Amino acid sequence: MNMFQYLGPGLECPPDLLLQRILNCESELLVFPAVATKAIELTKNKDCSMTEFTCVVEKDAKLTTDILRLANSGLLSMGSPVNSLHQAIVRLGIRRCKSLIFSVCLAGMMKKVPLEQAWIREVLWQHSLTTAMACLCLNRTLNLGFQGEEFTAGLLHDFGRTLIAVADESRFKKADSLTFEEDENILLIEDNILGTDHCKFGAWFAATNGLPDALVAAVRWHHSPAKCQTHRKLVALTAAADHIANFLQTAQDFDGYDTTQNPGINVLVDLGVCTQLQFSTIANSVMIEVEQISQDSNSCSLVGAS
Repeated sequence: MNMFQYLGPGLECPPDLLLQRILNCESELLVFPAVATKAIELTKNKDCSMTEFTCVVEKDAKLTTDILRLANSGLLSMGSPVNSLHQAIVRLGIRRCKSLIFSVCLAGMMKKVPLEQAWIREVLWQHSLTTAMACLCLNRTLNLGFQGEEFTAGLLHDFGRTLIAVADESRFKKADSLTFEEDENILLIEDNILGTDHCKFGAWFAATNGLPDALVAAVRWHHSPAKCQTHRKLVALTAAADHIANFLQTAQDFDGYDTTQNPGINVLVDLGVCTQLQFSTIANSVMIEVEQISQDSNSCSLVGAS
């Protein structure tokens, strides 16, 4: 009997072969530093002060450097640069800094997972970063009110693909062409070949490692946001950003983008966040903003840099 039998609605343990291979390389994947874990736990206390939070985070020099790099990047910069961790936390707030810690740690995982063909890891990393940036831009443009969790969801949404590549690289390449020209059959193809799909596998990993329920939901349902019953706004945002990132990685220009085919936006429309007409008006500007940020070398290397 394996150790993860029931994780909640819509979640399931992966097939034994994939499970055992992931558990065998667990030490290389589960790399949340002790300081990061302590800082995240500290945020659960509503009375946690910024000074107390800073004192914990600054004990990890790399984590501090990565948060400062991210806070001063084109993604999150709010004007003049910040020169200290305490300044960054005061400016961004503990909730957003908590999300940045998740982002930095998850990015570190993705950038050092063991793969024989490193290009697979790099392609998946670039897609995750593009999706995270699209989440950030959409959140800001549509005034959705997220404070960093959207960026983390974008980074994490396809982590199941990386896990499958680590666990069974040969079958992963049969199941996933990495063309990002996706349709509704992608999960069926994966399930037929692997006995699971990257949404289920990624959600299992997120849930068993204690990530917040909202992030687990974003991973599990980003290909089928209409089926999600909880955290629907974040799931829909992640799905919308994933769809945009796929288009950006396959299209020659922005003119051919059909906004009505974006499953995440369709859910956001149902939730009353925006209309299809509003989204069709802003879609090009969002994609241009994402492309501009992507071309900023600082933004492309700011997360998980060594």
